[in-house]
Amino acid sequence: MAYLHKDPVPPTVDKLKHYKALVVDDFVNFRRTVKGMLAGLGVAHIVDAFDGESALLRLSSSKYDIVLCDYNLGPGKDGQQVFEEAKHYQYINYMTIFMMVTAENSMDMVMGVVEHMPDDYLMKPFTKQMLEKKLLSVLEKKIALREIIETIEVMDYDRALTLCDEAIGKGPKHIREVLRIKGEIFAKRGDHQQTEAFYKEVAAMGKIPWALFGVGKCQYQQGWLEEAKVTFTQLIKMNNKVMAAYDWLAKVLDAMGSPQEAQTVLMKATEISPRALGRQRELGAIARKNQDLKTAVKSFRSAITFGKNSAFKAPSDYATLARVLVDADSPQESLSVLGDAHQTFPRDDLGATVEIGLAESFVYQRMNRKEEAKEAINNVIRATEKSSVKVPADVELELAKALILSGDGEKGKEIVRKLIQSNHENEELITDTKKMFAGLDMAKEGQELLEAAVEEVVELNNEGVKLVKEGELAKATSYFDKAAEKLPYNTLINANAAYACMLDMKKNGKTSESIQKAKKYLERVYRGNPQYGDLPRLLTVYREISKEPLSWMTATA
Repeated sequence: MAYLHKDPVPPTVDKLKHYKALVVDDFVNFRRTVKGMLAGLGVAHIVDAFDGESALLRLSSSKYDIVLCDYNLGPGKDGQQVFEEAKHYQYINYMTIFMMVTAENSMDMVMGVVEHMPDDYLMKPFTKQMLEKKLLSVLEKKIALREIIETIEVMDYDRALTLCDEAIGKGPKHIREVLRIKGEIFAKRGDHQQTEAFYKEVAAMGKIPWALFGVGKCQYQQGWLEEAKVTFTQLIKMNNKVMAAYDWLAKVLDAMGSPQEAQTVLMKATEISPRALGRQRELGAIARKNQDLKTAVKSFRSAITFGKNSAFKAPSDYATLARVLVDADSPQESLSVLGDAHQTFPRDDLGATVEIGLAESFVYQRMNRKEEAKEAINNVIRATEKSSVKVPADVELELAKALILSGDGEKGKEIVRKLIQSNHENEELITDTKKMFAGLDMAKEGQELLEAAVEEVVELNNEGVKLVKEGELAKATSYFDKAAEKLPYNTLINANAAYACMLDMKKNGKTSESIQKAKKYLERVYRGNPQYGDLPRLLTVYREISKEPLSWMTATA
């Protein structure tokens, strides 16, 4: 149970004696000093690591309650990358106290730390008293909010809102954080009007950047672009270090048909905080759209540099840079970039093999080296046929385009058909597919293919829904089992398969087999689209029936 609801006494140093700590720093003397401070605070189990790789090895093999990690760890991963990777692979959870330690105070470093939101940061040198104060402050807040966070993580949003209201009713302690969490819960439920109204109410209390940011996002999601532009511009004037406001303002401007203005905004943001990998990619993409190839090349090179030691390095950075270099009449340099990509990513990484191979085909096509372009495509096809790993939708679309361009149109169109059937509700993908066919002078043929693919899925789903409505739950479950095996990546089909299975369990009783089946379909929905609107409701039904946890969902402890 959460601290707010159980124990009104703030945690003391005595609480730390049960904790396990990891100290990460490349200087042995500093590690000794910090370990001595922690020991003086009563922490009994303390280990250390001298660089990013050894820190992640420690984190992957054991659970730590406290992590004090230096930002600059010498060659290899820096502290920010350790933090991002530890979160990504769930080596740390909500209750882990992760503090960044640094002797630097440069804008690049400070903004990098702030943007990626560890629990706090400590400037060297610091005293044992400073460390104690920060540890206990962070710990108190985590304990206070733990039950709310746990409830959100299992998508029990109604219960989470109740807990937020209870916490608010108990007084001002952590009230801003609870209000922020409450706004996020409203947003997760997908009711943009209700969410906007809540954020406006909070924003009216005073200059609260996250509330104004929430208003802007809601406005964008409802298509109110002019209002969103005004809101994000106002927020940046209020606090020019809210970096996400720049990202969303750029998104709004691009949607309004002003990509040049969007690029200007992102360039300003990267001047303030250059180490944000995602923002460098966005800047590169929009600069390419604007035919500013010099900026695009610079941004994708930055993305490759900042991603070099990161868990989030991506073959798409190399592949897109290669394409931009070809556009800039530097095909040999492009091939060199792709050669680096082959060295960077393992041979068994299907996503990398496909993206790099497609980029090679593009480069060879532009160099009029037709045979090599064809061989690059064949290598991609062979890799996909050997693997059961799912290739991202945008990469599959690129593969289809490359096949059509290389003369294998039927195979390319079949990839598109299957892709749309797995994503028939994805409007962005459907729009991109239409643009692809239009660019290939195949607009009419592409439209017919899309309509047929979507219609087949809709009819398949409607037949199963009809069985559910008629009360033929056993038949509906069997029907959706087959449909889900035919379309294992289609979110709607798998959601309805889970629902039919759970209704059948409600009526006829649960079995271990039916519970496992429901879990399988729910996991497919979650993995395919964690923001799927009906997922919280499906999980509520599952919890009522099974009383079993879903191990694939994030846990706080």
